[in-house]
Amino acid sequence: MSIVTELARVVGRSLRGLTVIAIGHGIVQGLAALVLVPVARGLAEPGPYGPYVVLVVVTVLAAVLAHRQAVTGFGTAVAVMRTLQLRIGTQLARLPLSWLGPRRAEITELTVRGSLQVGGAPGYLMTPLVSSVTTVAVTTLGLIVLEWRLGIPALVGILAVWATSRWASHLMVRDEPERHGAQVELERRVIEYARAQRVLRAAGTQRYEPLERALDQHQALGRQGLWSSVGGMAVTGVSVQLVFSVLVIALGWLVVLGRVGPVELVALFAVVSRLVEPLNQISGYRAGIAATGAQVARMAELLDADPLTEPASPVPSTGDGQVELDEVSFGHTEGRTVLHEVSFRVAPTSVTAVVGPSGAGKSTLAMLIARQADVDAGAVRVGGVDVRDQTWDGLADQLAVVHQDPYLFDCSVRENIALADPTADPARMAAIAQLAGVDEIVARLPQGWDTEVGEGGSRLSGGERQRVAVARALLKPSSVLVLDEATSALDVRNQRIIAEAVEQVRRERAVIVIAHRLEAVRDADQIVVLDPTGRIAERGTHDELVTGQGWYAQAWRARERARGWRLRPRSAG
Repeated sequence: MSIVTELARVVGRSLRGLTVIAIGHGIVQGLAALVLVPVARGLAEPGPYGPYVVLVVVTVLAAVLAHRQAVTGFGTAVAVMRTLQLRIGTQLARLPLSWLGPRRAEITELTVRGSLQVGGAPGYLMTPLVSSVTTVAVTTLGLIVLEWRLGIPALVGILAVWATSRWASHLMVRDEPERHGAQVELERRVIEYARAQRVLRAAGTQRYEPLERALDQHQALGRQGLWSSVGGMAVTGVSVQLVFSVLVIALGWLVVLGRVGPVELVALFAVVSRLVEPLNQISGYRAGIAATGAQVARMAELLDADPLTEPASPVPSTGDGQVELDEVSFGHTEGRTVLHEVSFRVAPTSVTAVVGPSGAGKSTLAMLIARQADVDAGAVRVGGVDVRDQTWDGLADQLAVVHQDPYLFDCSVRENIALADPTADPARMAAIAQLAGVDEIVARLPQGWDTEVGEGGSRLSGGERQRVAVARALLKPSSVLVLDEATSALDVRNQRIIAEAVEQVRRERAVIVIAHRLEAVRDADQIVVLDPTGRIAERGTHDELVTGQGWYAQAWRARERARGWRLRPRSAG
């Protein structure tokens, strides 16, 4: 189902109601202006009170319909935004991370500003446009009935203004795709600049040229868009004023000919003046609808992207913790393969370590095991079943994954850990916290377990965030634990604490450790070494590999030599 079809289904009844209200509002606004003519005639020559009653009724009805239109429009906007954000959230959870990564800033823009713009369109763009067009049509038809010599020029002028406003709205949104791209790029660079503060300050600079270029581009396109908008509004404004001037001249000509009396002149002038406001607004509404259409197209591109689908007939896994990679090949981008025909098996209640140089594809393996992307060739099996043949929930229940830069939610330490198992009793949570070394963190925090950690865990250090994330993973009743550089920010003492925790949990689950530091994996049952091309170069235990001549042995010997490094005092002279 396309996003347009779904939105029509969700807000169909509201949209129909809004359209009826808008048409009714436009009709009564036009009638409120037209009834001024018989009211004026009644003031000049006393007659029946009918026109006065009509004036009061249409005025009150216009106010009621305007209020109803605003309330219904707000409700429709909320329904549309809720639908869009739920659809986008559901889609994001199913898309490969390799697809999401480069589009992070654009997704943020679509979810926040885009959904707000699209949500407000039915109530604050489409129905006001319908109302304005209806008001102009009713007023013009009324002028033709009341005084055709004035109505015919008004009709011709309004058709000309409509054509002009179409061109003007096109001019106002002509550069919208470029401006949108510049806005997304600027947001991406601002986020990047904020995250890179540690690096920039270490380098002794606050300048960041990509951000400066994005700012310059955004400002240049902003000025261009401003001139386009000013030009479009100026063209529309001039055309509307020309029509108004022609009508005023025609009205004056009718007075000179004696076709219109002084009192009627005032009333007809008010009717003609009433045409100006909706005519001016039509161009702006059309431009807004065109810009909203561009946002809907971008949302459709996101929502139509190929997700990682669930099988129609899922196969239940054994849940024993066995993980198998069978001839797995994968590339993040077309034409660049990261992993080549990787095969190994992780037995239940065992520890397997994956090591190798940077860029060898170690973290990519963790991503594929968790099915955050699908393999290009081969298969990944968890619990004896291909991950593509399992449901999302079924696969997620078997896995607990800790990444190098874990994310903590803006809530308390207790709530962050309890996310893994909300039903866990306090005694078990305390035992897990002690196992992961979190009890030491809690002891020095001002509110202990109830201390808020900030967005992303910003109030904790990198090592503290990792320990909280490890505790969260240990609390989850899963059959497989994946630690992807999960101790990279920890000192030797805390690494030992986590190693002891892993040793305890291996009795009940399989553990996959991805690491750069070889001392963290020497006790693993199996060590898999990836080479720079993403192929398995070696496999075995620490004792088997360290005696060889491969990458692992060379890296271990280099580490041993580094233990003897000392800083020597500079000799005098």
